[in-house]
Amino acid sequence: MPARRYDLLALDLDGTTLRPDATLSPAVVAAVARATAAGVRVVLATARPPRAALVYHRQLALDTPLVTYNGSMLVDPDGNTLEHTPLKPGVGPSIVAAARDHDPDCIVHVEAEDRWLTDRHDPQLTVASAEAFPPDHIGPLDSFIHGPITKLMLLTPDNKLAALHDVVQSRFAEQTSVLICDTHMLQCVDPAVDKATAVARIANRLGIPAQRSAAIGDAPNDLGMIRWAALGLAVGNAWPELIDAADHAVATNAHDGVAEAIDRYIVS
Repeated sequence: MPARRYDLLALDLDGTTLRPDATLSPAVVAAVARATAAGVRVVLATARPPRAALVYHRQLALDTPLVTYNGSMLVDPDGNTLEHTPLKPGVGPSIVAAARDHDPDCIVHVEAEDRWLTDRHDPQLTVASAEAFPPDHIGPLDSFIHGPITKLMLLTPDNKLAALHDVVQSRFAEQTSVLICDTHMLQCVDPAVDKATAVARIANRLGIPAQRSAAIGDAPNDLGMIRWAALGLAVGNAWPELIDAADHAVATNAHDGVAEAIDRYIVS
């Protein structure tokens, strides 16, 4: 049995653990199995909702809690909610009003626990899990915008995202964390949560200190997580700011970077 260098490994999914076609490679599955066999607790930390993350959790045969919605929900391996931190009441409607005032064509998606609600679905501006999980509800904003919001997503073409980000960030910085995971999408969650704090809470549940933890990511919403961990790694296709912040970079997600990371840095 290989020896472990770290006791916990947090893995982002899209752009990191998953290949560009959103599948797990045999090499990554085998490497994760080697890590868990060595006693490493592998935790998935994703912006995805539970329904779109649990399938990979099961393929990897993990028994740890999952970080979903960038930390707004922690769920157990059966999808049961362990912790839920939605936006404060009124914040979501205010953000949407400002976003639509700036860009009337902005697509608005609301995730309410594990349900996807929207008033307009554009297949050209969508989320990674949309093909497998279509919207649960398409209807007027007023039919859902005033309820609890686990995660708010604002989608617009790549060339309009920066301006939309500036509008939301300048007006709502104290009421929400504005996260960028894709070049066409902003994600808004409660400012008290992110992947780093969520993974830290799971590590605490498991009795594992940050000094014995590692994390791998690719996008700006992974920055806190890789800075929190004792070892922060970036896949080769990561955003430049993540590569700059990481301790080391490995191969891209298309070339089994997570498998390389596990064999080079996590177990020996």
